[in-house]
Formats: sequence, structure tokens, C-alpha cells
Amino acid sequence: MKVFLSWSGDLSHSVAELLHDWLPSVLQTVDPFLSSSSIEKGSRWGTQLTAGLSASGFGLVLLTRENLSSPWMTFEAGALSEGLSSGRVCPLLVDLEPSDVIGPLAEFQGCRITKEDMSKLITTMNRSSEDNSVDVGRLGRLFEAMWPDLESGVNNILIAHADKHQTATKETPSSRTFKLLASRGTLINPSDESRNIAFKVETVNLLLGELAAALTSHQTMEEAQDAFERAGHKAALVFADKIYEKWGLEYPDDTVAERIERWCSFDSDVGWGRLINDLDFDEESGDVSGAIRLVDNFQTYKRNHSEVPDCYLMHGYVRGVLETLLDGTPLTVECDVTVCPLYNRLRKDCVFQVKSRN
Repeated sequence: MKVFLSWSGDLSHSVAELLHDWLPSVLQTVDPFLSSSSIEKGSRWGTQLTAGLSASGFGLVLLTRENLSSPWMTFEAGALSEGLSSGRVCPLLVDLEPSDVIGPLAEFQGCRITKEDMSKLITTMNRSSEDNSVDVGRLGRLFEAMWPDLESGVNNILIAHADKHQTATKETPSSRTFKLLASRGTLINPSDESRNIAFKVETVNLLLGELAAALTSHQTMEEAQDAFERAGHKAALVFADKIYEKWGLEYPDDTVAERIERWCSFDSDVGWGRLINDLDFDEESGDVSGAIRLVDNFQTYKRNHSEVPDCYLMHGYVRGVLETLLDGTPLTVECDVTVCPLYNRLRKDCVFQVKSRN
């Protein structure tokens, strides 16, 4: 079965090239068509491209932030859908979430580059091969073996792309759509949700980055991290004392778990990111263990892996709020670097491992 890989822009093309080689290693019955590789030099480009579109039994439209509004992507998706059932055209979201896709492309069921989504995609492609489909058990084993290659490959492409564009010309405000509240992009004044006095995340990160650079020029990395953690912890104590008193009056019967959930919900609405409570509480001993996950942490927005020290601001903030809401219980909070979004661009969660300090 021929699989048409639709791309536009450097990032989309790089991932398409990776998929061109990776897909047949998992599903040998597919024959990927990539215009930059499948059309011979000297051939009539338009004729060959049309032939590739019409001969394809499945279409992957590789969407990125830079090509999301590209008319070419919409054209190719439309051309594919004319000859295929809607279930055989799939937008592949490289650095996007499903909610980012609008317009005609939103009519198709999108797929993120996660292990779960890609496994479902490969299974669908296998079913589409009909008589040439591979045994499901064998396909599952092949996918498990080959998934790490795709994950690391896409991650490396995303990091290289971010590094390449880090020094590019600064975008004008009109060229970016910032997400509000539920995701990173804008810090809203929580008192009245006014947007006219909101700080852009890139501006906040620029300030924090300059502070980090100044600190690390005179101190070690560990000392700079400690300074940011202390600052976050102190800010958290001031904030947490206020909500602890306020909620104590409004919700006097809250359990510890309910108190933490209330904080996660509250802070998820002010632009830092989305907080998810994965903590376990031992009511008898008072011990706490587990994690707080921060999805779309504003500090990881469009940043590369070398900018580390100021991340400890949120590290200290989480510890300070939790210690206050847990009636002063001393805690240790450590970042799970194995899933850090600064090192793995396919990850969205900053995971803070929490446990009681004896």
C-alpha cells in the first residue's frame, strides 16, 4: 500500500524523511511516497505528484505550527480525501495539539507522535492494507522494537529545529496566536482576567533567562539553581498562606487531598501550566509520596535544553505551596529529568517527585 507523506516547511520535511525510512521497518507492506525522495530528478514534478496522490491508499499530513495555515497542506489533504475514505487521511501533529487544528483540516482525526497514538495509527494502516495485512501479534512486537527509534529521531529533530530558530528574527505580535489560561502563552491577571496587562510568556522567560545568565556568570550552576529555588519557595509561602487562610474559611471540611486538588485547579487557570495531582497521602503517618505534574510548563515554552537554572523557580514554588497546604510538613521535591520537556520535545509534562522529609 502506498502511503503519501504530505509536508511543507523544514520541520515537517525532516519528520517526513524520518517516517519515509521508519514506516517500512514496522509495516513492510507500505510504500511511502515523499515528493523530495520519490520523484526522480528531471521528471515532471506536477505530473509525478498527482500520480503519487492518486495512487496512495493512505495519507499522512504532517502538520506543524509553521505550516498549519499553509494552503498547500489543505490542498493535498483535500486531494487525498477525494480518492480515499476519511479514515485513511490522518493529520500527524508534529508540535501541535488536536485543539490547535482549525478549519478544513480539523475535520480529519489527528494523531500525535506519542507511543499510544502511533500504535493506533500503525494498526489502522495495517487494516487498510487488507489482503496484505500483517499478523497483529507480530505487528505489535515490531512496533515495540522500533518505536524508540522514531521517538528519539523526532525528539532530535525538534531540538535541532528549536536551536536553529532560537536566534531568528523576533516574531511580531500579530504573527503568533497565544493560548490563554488552559495552556502556556499568556499569564492572565487572576483578579479580573484582564488581558491588556498580561505578560507574554516569552517576555517572562526572557527576564528569567537574563537573571540566570547573570547568576551563572558569577556562581556555579548548582548555586544558581538554588537561588531560583529559594525565590520560588519564598513566593509560594506568601501565596499559599493567603489561599490556606481563605479556603480554610470557605471550605473548612476539606481533606488534605481536596486541598491539593483545589490548588491544582486554581493555579491551572492562571497561565503557569496545568497542574495534575498524582500524590498519595498516608493519613495515619502523615507521609506524602508521588508526584505533581505540570503540563505545558510556561518555562519550557520555546526554550532549549541549555537553559536550566531558572526552572528551579517552579521547583521551589511547588515545594512551598505543598508544605503550606500540608500544615508545614517538610518535603523534598525533585525533578524527574527522564521526562523533562527541555530534553525530550515529545514530552509535555514537568514531573516533580514529592516525598516527606524525615
